Amino acid sequence: MGVAEVIFLLVQVVLGTMAYESFSIPKSSFEDIWKEMFSEKSLQIKVIEQSVVPLFFLVRSVSQLTFQFECCGFASVKDRIYPFPGKYSNASACVDLYGYTEPCLPQLQNATRQIAISLLVVIVLNLILNVIHLPCFIAYVKS
Repeated sequence: MGVAEVIFLLVQVVLGTMAYESFSIPKSSFEDIWKEMFSEKSLQIKVIEQSVVPLFFLVRSVSQLTFQFECCGFASVKDRIYPFPGKYSNASACVDLYGYTEPCLPQLQNATRQIAISLLVVIVLNLILNVIHLPCFIAYVKS
């Protein structure tokens, strides 16, 4: 087995480990990201480098997540919502304006799990194909 194959195998193992770890991301990781975006009251896309959440390699603003997942707030429909509470809106503005009745946390966790499952399936299938291919390759090289 050459150096390139070993490096490729190690990359697959690392990606597989990251995908597996994504199944049990604590609520606090999602909450930290949401809290930072909400405190900035940003409508712009924000990159959060320290995030371990695969869905959030490119983390969107609270408003974009609200529309993408059709949800309101973080843990409840009144928890850190968009439109941001203030002079012209209250804690139920999101539900009143958009009609979304679910909080975003369960949907974010579900989307993260789906990405992790997809990544894990691709990596496992690739490893299986490499294991099947390796004896054929070795026999071909020896002949």
